[in-house]
Amino acid sequence: MSEVNSSTARPGEPAPAPTPAQEPVPAPNRQAGGRRLLRALRWPVGIAAVLFAAWVGVLGWWLPGWIKPRLEAEGAAWLGTPVVIEQLSLRPLALELELTGLRIGTAEAPLFKLGGLHVDVAWSSLWRLAPVVSQLTVRQPQVWVTRGKTEEAYNFSPVLTHLRDRLAAQPAKPETLAGPPPRFELHSVKLDAGQVVFDDDRRN
Repeated sequence: MSEVNSSTARPGEPAPAPTPAQEPVPAPNRQAGGRRLLRALRWPVGIAAVLFAAWVGVLGWWLPGWIKPRLEAEGAAWLGTPVVIEQLSLRPLALELELTGLRIGTAEAPLFKLGGLHVDVAWSSLWRLAPVVSQLTVRQPQVWVTRGKTEEAYNFSPVLTHLRDRLAAQPAKPETLAGPPPRFELHSVKLDAGQVVFDDDRRN
């Protein structure tokens, strides 16, 4: 028995056109797509890196040198006695502040000295929107107290008088409704050495 070809045209009908061979669909070139993505991200990533480096440079190098003399001038204006900061440094990537060599008073008759102050701020301050200090280290604080011949003649008496007069000279602020106290967290305080010197001139 012979087989019948279904593609054979019937009598009086035109022969069907031959089916063209289906060409294979080329696979997507993932390597070329990756290169295009890298080229597209090159400028945004470069700009972000430059801005980040500038931010680190401003906070870590420029800001301490800018704020140090202003802190000294403002402290001296409020206390009425010299305020000297030996060094102030900021490490923005670690969120650390370091103060070295603070002196309140003259070099010949200081009232207060501080060997160093280290403030370690936690990253949780960013999402809590409040300063969170994980470690506060106070190194070698020194206080000098001298009582003079009179009843209230202490070496820090001029500072208290100057501070009281300056506060009295401030313009009155309008009364406002008391709001909630400022949020602040301090987890650990470390005191490294320290000294209090008391000199009583009345006994001499």
